[in-house]
Amino acid sequence: MKQRKAYKFRLEPTPEQERQLTSFAGARRFVYNRALARCKACYQEHGQGISWKQLSAELTALKREPGMEWLQEVSAQMLQQALADLI
Repeated sequence: MKQRKAYKFRLEPTPEQERQLTSFAGARRFVYNRALARCKACYQEHGQGISWKQLSAELTALKREPGMEWLQEVSAQMLQQALADLI
């Protein structure tokens, strides 16, 4: 009979790592919620969704807007994945 093994891991980040993880999660949540609102608005207005390519372009423009510089501190791949998770 085949046995399955399970492993438990516990993360104990340093205060700096904890701050970064919180920042990453917050930026991802912000991008996801903003893109979701954009998709809903586009669907209500035009009756069709918005493409990932257009959302990605809007994210790039958003990162350049005044007051949104904090999004540049987070990995771009993480933010792109938030968009991919939405679509």
